[in-house]
Amino acid sequence: MTVGSIVKVGIPGHPTYVGRVDAKTPDSGMVWVISGAGQGRQMLGRREGVRLKTSGGTP
Repeated sequence: MTVGSIVKVGIPGHPTYVGRVDAKTPDSGMVWVISGAGQGRQMLGRREGVRLKTSGGTP
């Protein structure tokens, strides 16, 4: 996964959404994703249950 990648975000207890990776740490321990639905930017860490899957297309 690289900056600019389109990803599907899955967080337990929340609906999945598609967004674009805006920034990340070198080890991908922290990733910032901008929602494709206009819900803003979210910082995601390596916490239990958070899933990021690369996806094709436009957010």
